[in-house]
Amino acid sequence: MKTGEEIVIRSSINTALVACFIVGMVIGTIVFWAMLSVVPPKRGQSQAANAKKEARDKQQTDTAATTMGNYSHIPLNLMGHPSDEINRLTVLQSLNSFESEMRVEITFFQIDYTPIAVHGIWVQHRPKTTNTGPAVLEIK
Repeated sequence: MKTGEEIVIRSSINTALVACFIVGMVIGTIVFWAMLSVVPPKRGQSQAANAKKEARDKQQTDTAATTMGNYSHIPLNLMGHPSDEINRLTVLQSLNSFESEMRVEITFFQIDYTPIAVHGIWVQHRPKTTNTGPAVLEIK
């Protein structure tokens, strides 16, 4: 027959083991997600060069923007936060391409994102005017 002291010690040990197991699972999950976000550079290239190439490749494979009137959505579907260097570059390149290909002037844009992904860009635009200089009024 077990004494009360043995039961208390065994339950304390079991509680400690369960706590260690839970802490280990939490740490393992954090390490797993951290490893997913790291992309190793290709042999012989720097990480910055890889980021530029991936951004260029990603931009070329993007689907077309959806436009209604003066409003458009440019889908991006990028992993990571908009403040990441690769995502900033891709957003700016996408806006530049959209403006030149659609022959419009972007008046406002908003990045559609969550903490783990950039989904796209909402764009407000107007037709590009041909007069690029300041207006001159001639008085006679």
